[in-house]
Amino acid sequence: MNPNPTATAVPAKWEENPLEWPRAAGQVDLLMTAIAVRQKRQRRRRVAAGAAVLTTACLCFLASIRTGNFDAAPLPEGRALVVAPQRLVLPDGSVAELNQGAQLTIDFSASSSGARTVSLTNGEAHFQVAKFSERPFVVRVAGVNFRAVGTAFSVGLSGSSIEMLVTEGRVAVETREGISDSPKVAAVVNAGNRVVVDSSATQNLAVSPVSAVVSQQKLAWRIPRLEFSETPLSEVVGLLNQHSGKRISLATAVLGSLQISGALRADNLEPLLQILETTHRIKANRGLNDEIVLMLER
Repeated sequence: MNPNPTATAVPAKWEENPLEWPRAAGQVDLLMTAIAVRQKRQRRRRVAAGAAVLTTACLCFLASIRTGNFDAAPLPEGRALVVAPQRLVLPDGSVAELNQGAQLTIDFSASSSGARTVSLTNGEAHFQVAKFSERPFVVRVAGVNFRAVGTAFSVGLSGSSIEMLVTEGRVAVETREGISDSPKVAAVVNAGNRVVVDSSATQNLAVSPVSAVVSQQKLAWRIPRLEFSETPLSEVVGLLNQHSGKRISLATAVLGSLQISGALRADNLEPLLQILETTHRIKANRGLNDEIVLMLER
């Protein structure tokens, strides 16, 4: 169930309802149909002793990474998909993550006034800047410069509005009074704050604090989303271990054949764990260091 490219709004309470994005993307009917099919098949497979899982011939499994094409056909059965931002390691070791449709040009040459210069011509990107005090890191967007040394921030261009959100350190905002004028520092933005600049009149800017919740919502696109269609639980666990930061294992190999359909953010496994427990009687036993063991209730 793939997101619709026109659905850009982030749910107001994503953590409380992490499966809301398929509904906002207009794909909830497909999602619910796939889940209903899976549940119907599982009910037929249960044995009299009450085991929740029986094996069937597993279809070919494919895990892929998608960063730009959000307008794809629904996943075939037996497949999984990871929707993640494109991640670029720049020549200085800085890391740029690009949201869908973002476009960058990079100039780290000596002719770039001694600065490490990146131009964002479209979309949104997040930068984790490698510290190099002798060569500031500058992101240019529609005539506005965002200058940092070693920090982290996101910059987005939408219509005539430029928004920059600082997640670590501080960033100087440089604008020009006239076309021929040299850029001057118009504001210095600290972590936990954002600035909005009118690209048609760059002297019009506003700095304001941002709560942790709003910051998480604005940067939610950086978190991988995992989509499954009749995917074996063993393969689901493998992807979750890779992208969630958790360590998940199966108590018995037979659980790995359970087929899963749905979608979730990699940083919130609770909806999946709740479905496994209520629908299939598979309980998550939590240990130290974020370890989770999935086992069938007796």
